[in-house]
Amino acid sequence: MSNRNFRQILDRQWASGNFVCVSLGFNPWGTPTSQISESKYMSPRQVEIASSRAIVEATRDLACAYYLDTASYEERGNDGKFVLTCTFANISAIAPGVPVIMDTKCASAGRTNAKYVGSIFGAYYPVDAVTLHPCLDSGAKTLQPFLERTDKGIFVSCSMAEEFRKLQVAISMEEVSSLNRANAVPWLSGIATTQIPMPVYLAHTVAETWNKNKNCGIVVNLDLSEGLWQISGIARDRDMPIFILGLDAQSGDKAKDTILACRNSRGEGFIVNFPPKTDSALKCSGSPETVRKEVEELRDLINQFRLISPR
Repeated sequence: MSNRNFRQILDRQWASGNFVCVSLGFNPWGTPTSQISESKYMSPRQVEIASSRAIVEATRDLACAYYLDTASYEERGNDGKFVLTCTFANISAIAPGVPVIMDTKCASAGRTNAKYVGSIFGAYYPVDAVTLHPCLDSGAKTLQPFLERTDKGIFVSCSMAEEFRKLQVAISMEEVSSLNRANAVPWLSGIATTQIPMPVYLAHTVAETWNKNKNCGIVVNLDLSEGLWQISGIARDRDMPIFILGLDAQSGDKAKDTILACRNSRGEGFIVNFPPKTDSALKCSGSPETVRKEVEELRDLINQFRLISPR
């Protein structure tokens, strides 16, 4: 996966109408072993490798990305790491044009993060993008080893516990006025307060301070409904992709509202993770054919909503 540029690959997937990011973990889909030929002669880790391979084969023309839940692999020790390495190899062989996003949530000291970068973006885990927790105390300085990778995608999570989402962050009126005059962040127009919600402040910080190399993105959850338009407005203004969690084909009007909020002027600019939760306890009906059907249903729904003409 060398000499790859995440954003260029993602743009090609969007141009093909692909917006669904398919999650792969240690069997998060609950694929029954009966779906895997010769499974009774295979070790557990061989079954896991065959299971994820079958999902990739079934969705390679529909997925805009694959999202690897590293915690579900790492908790199984050496077997999990072996399965993860083989999963990377299978994606590279079966779907080389589909980018891989790793759910790392790294948020450590800069020196430690430099080691994470060497591992994640090296030969061992050759990924195209990562998800990171924000480091609000040191921010760009701590995450700099990741931010320097201009060929990779760096998604910063604005999804957080409810008690943090309700926090208000003070900003100076001078800063508000300056941003309004520059029209740099349109969502601030008309605001007559020095308080903005924590997730909105975080998105603004990523856009204005951390995105110097134009390689940042934002992770949002449907729980952010009250601030989603503000956050998505910031991301659109800076052409940052939005990674959406918690949305599926049964989300109804919420799915429509979320897609309309997150799409850019081209009807693109976002990724929808599926299944909505990456917990390994989540069980789909399991067969690769059923997974494909559900991914295709969500893809069709997204394409229906994202092309709605603005009022």
